[in-house]
Amino acid sequence: MRWLSLFLLAWCGLAAGQRVVEIAGARFPERARIGAAESQLNGAGLRSLLGIKLYAIGIYLPRKMASTNEALSVEGAKRIQIFTMFDLTADMIAVGLAKGMRRNLGEAEFSALAARIEALRAAIRATDHAPGGSVIQLDWLPAPAGGGGVTRLSVNGLQRGEDIPGEDFFQALLKMWLGARVNDARLRDALLGRASG
Repeated sequence: MRWLSLFLLAWCGLAAGQRVVEIAGARFPERARIGAAESQLNGAGLRSLLGIKLYAIGIYLPRKMASTNEALSVEGAKRIQIFTMFDLTADMIAVGLAKGMRRNLGEAEFSALAARIEALRAAIRATDHAPGGSVIQLDWLPAPAGGGGVTRLSVNGLQRGEDIPGEDFFQALLKMWLGARVNDARLRDALLGRASG
C-alpha cells in the first residue's frame, strides 16, 4: 500500500501519453493539472542526508524557468510535489519547513509570514506522520480573476488544513529549495532544470 500513490500517479501520466521523469523510484509526470490549469515539470531531484534518501521532489510551473527569480515571479498555478522515501514524523516535516524558510528569508519577511507559517505547521502536525511512499503537495492556486490566490496542502490526495492566502507565502516555500541559502545546491540546479539531479 505504501507505494500505491506512486503507482497511481505514474499510471495516470502514462495513460495520458506523458513522459515521466523517475527519481529514485518516484515518478513525476511531465504535466500536472493544478486546479483549473495545467503546469509542467520544471525539474526534479533527490534530497539525501548522510547517504539516506529522504525524499524526491519536483516543481511544476506554468512554463519552464531556469532561474530562481523567474520561478518565483512567473504567473500561474504552481506545485511543489514531494515523495517521502523515509518515515518522517509530522514534527520533523514542520520543523524542517520552518527552518528552511527562515534560512532563505530576511528577518522582516519571515516575521511578516509568521502566522501563516504556523498555520502550515499546524496542518502538517495534524497528519501525525508521513511514512515512506507518502505524496505531499503544496499547490499555488491563483484566483480565477487575478489578484491573489492560496496555497493548499495535500497529503496522499487529501487536503490538510485551511488554504493559506498570499503569493508571498508560496514564494517563501519555493525559496526553501530555490533560494540562495539552500541545503543542497545540486538539488536546486536539478529543480531549475540545470542538472539531472
